[in-house]
Amino acid sequence: MRVTAFIFLWLLQCFSTYSQNKQGIDMSMTNKEKAAVYIQKLKQEKNIDVLTKARFNKLICDYYYLLKKKDSMLIYATEALKYFEKTTDTFYLYYCNFRIIDEGLNSNQNIPAAIEFLKKAAAYYERTQENIMAVNCHFVLSKIYKKQQLKQLRTYHLQRGFELNKNGKDTNMQMVMLYSRLMDE
Repeated sequence: MRVTAFIFLWLLQCFSTYSQNKQGIDMSMTNKEKAAVYIQKLKQEKNIDVLTKARFNKLICDYYYLLKKKDSMLIYATEALKYFEKTTDTFYLYYCNFRIIDEGLNSNQNIPAAIEFLKKAAAYYERTQENIMAVNCHFVLSKIYKKQQLKQLRTYHLQRGFELNKNGKDTNMQMVMLYSRLMDE
């Protein structure tokens, strides 16, 4: 069990230390073959609680998201979601769903279901004051409505994103939303 805890903590450190320019994660994973061995050992461990398995799969999902390996990211997001559904960690339950939905939207899969989920997720994140995640949900909704040429709904969700970002202070997202608004004009 000590080996498992050590491996998990090492992976947690490796996967969670990345900078805003996303280069830090590659620097911390200098030996990817060694990391793969640790991942396999951890996967084979039988005495890991459900929340640890969920967080472990979410970390790997994030790692592949940063590497832009969508197939692997979706596999681990789905696996994390399976475990988070057995816990009371609703933040990451919505987070994993958001990752899956966002990738599905990029390939135009089940848009009505995605809209319903994003509305629920945005309301959840607003209620729990997770403003950055709420901003992301509203921005994705605004992109969907732009594609559907529903200008009022697009404007509403984009504006809601700006309002929430005042508290979230995500300068990168602010620039993305400003650019998106400019492209409408």
